Amino acid sequence: MLPQMFMNESDKGYLKDSFSMWCHTSNFDNILAKAENYSSYDQKLSQIATFNDKKAFWNVFQHLAKPSDLPAGVEYHIFKKDIKPSWEDEKNINGGKLSFLVNKGYSSLIWEEMVISFIGSVIPDYDLINGICISVKKTYDVAQIWFNSYDREKIHKLRNEIKTFFMIPAMVNMKIKTFQKLTPGEISHDFKSFENKAISFERKGKGKNSAKIEHH
Repeated sequence: MLPQMFMNESDKGYLKDSFSMWCHTSNFDNILAKAENYSSYDQKLSQIATFNDKKAFWNVFQHLAKPSDLPAGVEYHIFKKDIKPSWEDEKNINGGKLSFLVNKGYSSLIWEEMVISFIGSVIPDYDLINGICISVKKTYDVAQIWFNSYDREKIHKLRNEIKTFFMIPAMVNMKIKTFQKLTPGEISHDFKSFENKAISFERKGKGKNSAKIEHH
């Protein structure tokens, strides 16, 4: 069944934009150790589906393994149509991403909230966002929100709004990374900057802006 927020009979189920869902698999240890693996990123990236309405999305999403059930090295991406989940894409290259660590027991929930808020166009500063990602690691996972252009004031504001919207505690470090200084073929990863220290957090209750994920 569709999540509660998708069960509004007053609309026909069409989304504001069309979206593509992607999966990327890699060997986490090798990415850290071998620069030559950077060139294989595209070879390990697969497009799962494209959708522009709620039912088509849910028909795919409900059958995917949850992040908490995936092995390390797997990433899920959902991006607006015709935008590839690569920093070299022309619609990403002038932007960057917000990243934060999520403990294993919480990654599936935060991913579902991010997905439904994004494709439902209710995530803060929707027009500034190109896509979202959950990256599964060995001891923690990394949630990412990719933005299409970098303006320091706007992105710092976006970071604060995202933390409030998803009720992310203030102590959680949300890193801002821009793509403009990367060289072609280089992969942008966040785990070194976090000093490999997983941050564990939980929320008590649901805020008024929190996306509701209710399955029936």
